[in-house]
Amino acid sequence: MITKEQLFSIFSDGTNDFVYPEGFHEPGQLVTISMRSLAGVPLEDVKLRIFPDGEERLLKTTLERRGKFNFWSAETRLTCLPFCYRFRIQTSDRVYWLNSSGLHACMPPDEEDFKLVPGFRPPEWAQESVFYQIFPDRFRCGRPEFGRADRRKYPDTAPPVIRNWEENYEGDRSSREFFCGDLWGIREMIPHLEMLGVNALYLTPIFEAPSNHKYDTTDYCKVDAHLGGNEGLSALSAALKSHEMRYVLDGVFNHTGKHHPWFLDAVKNPESAYRSWYTFEEYPENYVGWMNHKSLPKLDYSSKELSDLMFRNPDSIALRWLDNPYCASGWRLDAPNMLGCNGVDERNLEIWREFRKKIKSIYEDSFIFGECFFEGSKWLQGDAFDSIMNYKGFTIPIIQWLSKKDLHLFPAEIHASEAASWMNSVMARIPYSIRNLQYNALSTHDIPRFIDRVEMNEQLYKLALVFQMAFPGIPSIYYGEEIALSGGNTSSNRIPMKWSDVTHKRELLEFVSCLAGLRRSSALLKNGSFRFVSATDDILAFVRFLENDVLIVAGNRSPKPGLIDIPVEWLGFSEGQRFSSIFSIGSVHFVEDGKIKLFLSAYEGIWLSGKLDQN
Repeated sequence: MITKEQLFSIFSDGTNDFVYPEGFHEPGQLVTISMRSLAGVPLEDVKLRIFPDGEERLLKTTLERRGKFNFWSAETRLTCLPFCYRFRIQTSDRVYWLNSSGLHACMPPDEEDFKLVPGFRPPEWAQESVFYQIFPDRFRCGRPEFGRADRRKYPDTAPPVIRNWEENYEGDRSSREFFCGDLWGIREMIPHLEMLGVNALYLTPIFEAPSNHKYDTTDYCKVDAHLGGNEGLSALSAALKSHEMRYVLDGVFNHTGKHHPWFLDAVKNPESAYRSWYTFEEYPENYVGWMNHKSLPKLDYSSKELSDLMFRNPDSIALRWLDNPYCASGWRLDAPNMLGCNGVDERNLEIWREFRKKIKSIYEDSFIFGECFFEGSKWLQGDAFDSIMNYKGFTIPIIQWLSKKDLHLFPAEIHASEAASWMNSVMARIPYSIRNLQYNALSTHDIPRFIDRVEMNEQLYKLALVFQMAFPGIPSIYYGEEIALSGGNTSSNRIPMKWSDVTHKRELLEFVSCLAGLRRSSALLKNGSFRFVSATDDILAFVRFLENDVLIVAGNRSPKPGLIDIPVEWLGFSEGQRFSSIFSIGSVHFVEDGKIKLFLSAYEGIWLSGKLDQN
């Protein structure tokens, strides 16, 4: 009879240990796909199940002993995109299925199969980055003459309110409140960003618009003059390049602002060439707006001319900002799930596939990621986005577990095992090479800051960072998180950066910088295998491993200390082998009964490093 511990040693994923040859794959390429278990686990037969033409194939595997493991491998050609597979495992009395979500006694859904994506080439620089998100009006004022210039261009908008940087902030009362941050201010603070360990920026919208958030675009070809104009962006780009840093822009392609010349002409002139660029239900008063907001009329991609201007033409809006002298390294796409034709999301995936093909044909290493609060797997199969803002797969489950509140701050406690199951189920639907590109944030401009969620508990915030920097994907710091920036309430997600606090928060800054440096320097954290291994109500643990290197990540959300056992025998560790704490020099743990026994203090997060002995 096979034991629970033996079953736990059965494993596979998309890393080099289990897919050969390593690296990128081309359509039609011959590859070898493997799974493993500890030697001695009584498996009678293993077959690789593929689905190349709409019908199941079960391929025979060959068995090979490698050190402490048995590997079952089969060769196959990558004939479709994505190429989906799982393993059928026969024991003496049962059949098990191994797919991307784990081992199952019952046949699991096809959506959770392992997936390879022939032809997909991830932007390597993005996978090696720690991002920093900036809301430009609130980061730093470099040249006050820009921000304080006349803003009365739009007479039917609320009067602009210019606020002092250090005044008490309790949330925006209007989108016309400005603190006058600009691109020159970002340029000034590159040394701060460099010290922090980040090497890529995501800027929320910077193109001409009446509001402080600038999601109401009036000109896609001009950087807003109050932020420094095109000259300011060119100077910022050059400065970032000299520091080996990159940046991506926010593409608001689903809608314009109501003051955009296209829309003004469409409303004024029934024969306007731009009328078909919007969806009018009753012309001219009744038109489709983003989330029914009439200030943000929705673009209609039924228009060929609109698509040509946005991304098809060589000088299109999407391409021009990736070219000299601006050299953006990609686009974060706003509300991409809503973009489409006829006022709805009709042809959405088709349009984004075409968008990707055009952008990547010229800028192959550009990074395309979409805002997506909920299910995003359909855009993550290798033919649309490289990534999404991973709210569903990381942000929401982590904040809900640690803060015991949901995205909207309602009480919503979940236990560690539930958080693990949630995150695992989302990851299982994404090809492995794309999983490692997901954009993982704790806070953004659209949700309350994490530090406010946990009522200024910096220990819980550090614990969240311990998980974030070790989790598969790309970690992102929202401006000010490095100093626990807070306005004292949950509406302060767009509070101006408090530069005076930088000197007072040195210990937290150094902690963030240390984690960011470890994340960027570690091949294991960028490309290694991942598995949740243990959970209680309050303690969660996962393992990252690559070749002989292993990292255990564990954390305790409770104000009380706790104990947890981390199984490591399935990784090939023997009795007495040691793990060393990365955060506490001299702290070591030894394998006992196939486990590492951990005592975690209140709110403690830990990284334990171990190296396999293959003898």
